[in-house]
Amino acid sequence: MKSAARDDADDLVQETYLKALCNFASFWSGTNFRAWMFRILKNTFLNSAKHWIEA
Repeated sequence: MKSAARDDADDLVQETYLKALCNFASFWSGTNFRAWMFRILKNTFLNSAKHWIEA
């Protein structure tokens, strides 16, 4: 049985991959792909956390 925190983490990862896929054209060749993905993950998390705090 999965916990709510695990479901939230799964949703965060799924949303991160979707954003990366939709915005792949903005990725600059020769730059650090991992850092780019982490930036998307971090910003997605912060936006989600902002909504959780406001609710």
